[in-house]
Amino acid sequence: MTEFAHTPVLLDEVTTYLQIRPHGTYLDCTTGEGGHAYEVGRQLSSEGTLFMMDVDAAVLAIA
Repeated sequence: MTEFAHTPVLLDEVTTYLQIRPHGTYLDCTTGEGGHAYEVGRQLSSEGTLFMMDVDAAVLAIA
């Protein structure tokens, strides 16, 4: 498995503001390379859900 290398901007601020709940449901409408989505997903339990979308299919494939 490849190590995740993208460094998202304001990651700490975003995850603090979201107050991520392990069983929560989240939607990232501007996924880009997936930096914020990765951290949200990392904090979810098997009962949590993360939906990701982006208009740029190439970066979404990276995510």
